[in-house]
Amino acid sequence: MLTKKAPAWGKDQDDAIRKIKDISKEVKALHIP
Repeated sequence: MLTKKAPAWGKDQDDAIRKIKDISKEVKALHIP
């Protein structure tokens, strides 16, 4: 969630977003008819 008092961006956030993107790719692939 984006807030005005967001913590400093770091490697942990980068890794988390990469994991989410990878998971979302897999989910989209599963839902293709």
